[in-house]
Amino acid sequence: MKRKTNRLSVWLTYTLTFLIIVTATFGALHATGHSIIWNLDGIAQHYPILTEFYRILHGTAHQSLFGWSWNLGLGADQMTTFAYYLVGDPFSYLIALFPANQLELGYTLLTIFRLYVVGLSFIALANHFHFKNAGSVIGALIYTFNGFTFYVSYHHPFFLLPMIFFPLLCLTIDLILQGRSWWWLGIVTAAILICNVYFAYLIAFGALLFLIIRYADLKYKHVSLPRLWPLLLRLAAAILLALLIASVILLPNVMAMMHSSRMGGSIFANNLHWYPEIYYRTLPDNLLTSNGNIYYWALIATSGLTLIAMVWTLRRFKRYLALNITLILIALGLLFPAVAATLNVMSTPSNRWLMMAQLVFALTAATLVDHLDAFSTHDFLWLTGVIAGLIIVIWIANGYLFKFRQIQLLTYLLFMLFVWLFSLLLLRPQLAQPLKLGLLGLVLLNAITIGLSFYDTNYSGAPANELPTKAAGQWSKWYFDGADNYLHNRDNGFYRTSTTNDYYTMATVGNNIPMLLNTHTISSYYSVQNGAVNRFNQQLANVQNSMNNPTSAVDTRGSMLSLLNVKYLFAREDDQLNHQALPYGFTPLKTKAGQPAIIDDHPIYSVGNGTGTAILKNRYALPLAYTQAAQITPAAFHHLSALKRQEALLEGASVQKPVAGVPKAHLKTATKHAAYKVQLTSEPILKIPDLINYRLQHNTRYSPSASLGRRPLSPKQAATYAAATGLTKPSTEVQKLLAQNQAIVDNDTTANQHGLHDMSSDILGQQQTYASS
Repeated sequence: MKRKTNRLSVWLTYTLTFLIIVTATFGALHATGHSIIWNLDGIAQHYPILTEFYRILHGTAHQSLFGWSWNLGLGADQMTTFAYYLVGDPFSYLIALFPANQLELGYTLLTIFRLYVVGLSFIALANHFHFKNAGSVIGALIYTFNGFTFYVSYHHPFFLLPMIFFPLLCLTIDLILQGRSWWWLGIVTAAILICNVYFAYLIAFGALLFLIIRYADLKYKHVSLPRLWPLLLRLAAAILLALLIASVILLPNVMAMMHSSRMGGSIFANNLHWYPEIYYRTLPDNLLTSNGNIYYWALIATSGLTLIAMVWTLRRFKRYLALNITLILIALGLLFPAVAATLNVMSTPSNRWLMMAQLVFALTAATLVDHLDAFSTHDFLWLTGVIAGLIIVIWIANGYLFKFRQIQLLTYLLFMLFVWLFSLLLLRPQLAQPLKLGLLGLVLLNAITIGLSFYDTNYSGAPANELPTKAAGQWSKWYFDGADNYLHNRDNGFYRTSTTNDYYTMATVGNNIPMLLNTHTISSYYSVQNGAVNRFNQQLANVQNSMNNPTSAVDTRGSMLSLLNVKYLFAREDDQLNHQALPYGFTPLKTKAGQPAIIDDHPIYSVGNGTGTAILKNRYALPLAYTQAAQITPAAFHHLSALKRQEALLEGASVQKPVAGVPKAHLKTATKHAAYKVQLTSEPILKIPDLINYRLQHNTRYSPSASLGRRPLSPKQAATYAAATGLTKPSTEVQKLLAQNQAIVDNDTTANQHGLHDMSSDILGQQQTYASS
């Protein structure tokens, strides 16, 4: 009975503090009139997909979940496309409970609900490890509210799901180590596999590491364990059970990903052996704060109590062997791009694995809270030394300056209050129990501080990147100013549409809102895209091609639009008024009165394009399905230029190997080559004065790359500001980066002497821009 009372007490305390923190952090964002829908992937991917899922659940969508959809770009399987986002997410199904006009509210509440369950998952693990009430609650708050969870909550809410599953996975593994049932491991693993294959891959590494370290730790402590072969057999049985349960969803998803544009689409770790210097310089500060500069997903920003707990547990290395070894591995993993790339499906070095590190941080803090009476004077002395070392490191990393944002100063002030509480503990050991309440209060304030560093306009520019309240729902209806409804009333047949290049100039490579409007737009922005579609666009040198949006608007090339059955093109009204050039074969759609069909602008604050919509009709659009009477052999197709290939495909079908009995196409081309020169309109920073200017403009000290266009500094100005930007004596690394950028410019200049052949990025991966003349 007492154990049940303790559980209830933990749950009530956690729930109350959770509500306080969410009200202060998410509430601060709401008070400024912003939603938690990011103006990039939030509105481009997550909100439209959730809206379409709502329609599927209510039976009002254009197709079912398990079927083919012509609203997913050129066409795709609905389930495998949506599986990356919400098919296996149990929280997404709750959106069906909201009214159709309150989906933005549903988006927000479901994000907060996921965040709440993150803490409940930790409490379940803490209860299994027999943590006391205080340790369970404080650990749950630290695991629930940190830099990673706040960041993903308003960027990628579904990334909260692995943080729910990972503690449960560790719990079920430990049950097997205790000789108990393996069924729970099979069920939890199946849920993860159904939820998201990417998450399953990532969590598998964490689970394997937990298994090895936990087994070794228990073995070291002479705890009775199952024999090795029976243990491995039970683990294998659990995995087999999970695969069988999840297979109906898992197999199609794996097959889709194996044939997607992502396979082979990125270079392992971006060819980095080490991160850029700026990454390492910001790491010490990122431990406790969010300094506004996030490199390679190095999101930590844990509670100040965690740092104190780390010092305490590391001093008791053998007693807390598992925790200490894991902490050391986390520190080492942060140093090498290869670690992040390996855990990121052998691709780019994104430290998303830090979501699992947050569990270790929370367990470390909870362990200290449960053993406050063991905190000694020697611990305090070591802590003092670590703080002094951290201050020196941050001072050096900031260029021998202490320059922080207000919210960072508040975070460090709270950390010193943690230290003060522990000094008070040493003076009055009998106050250990009352001090736990003080620690809870500081953890709560610390969590609010971390949240405000993301959500409050007084401390961060991030809220400006969130859509205004209700903008998402309005934009989802008026994305084309109502031109989609005009077309539906004029044309009852099947047709595809596209937009001109500049119809919207958002920062993302695509937007999925047209999916909701049944316009069969050829552009689509999803994490899983058909690899064949991607190769088709690459073969035809579609400059708008990207891994997540292979087709986009095909650079508004008339031949490709016709080849892809695009019958109507949405264009900006001001382009029509200014007589901008139209792709060949497209003419303005006329009204019954013979006037060009122009739909008035329907303004949407912060996201609208500020102009009405003109509709263009393609007289040469091919039907959705057609056959060719001739073949283009691989050898013939390979020797054609990209422009000639798009014309050739109008004459015959490109085949992977010659087909007997089918005549070869007699390829003719109307393509003519015009001489032109390429001019680089942006370039990497090449000289020290330019780097000084950039650091002044961007309030940063260590970024070696920017676009040109600002007035260059005179030698006198450069000398004046060199000290303020840490460039009085540029480091060897800075000189090396500038030399590498210069080499990139020289190589591009040579390669593009007689036309555009190379489009390079600078040394930090920022894409350069070019113009022709």
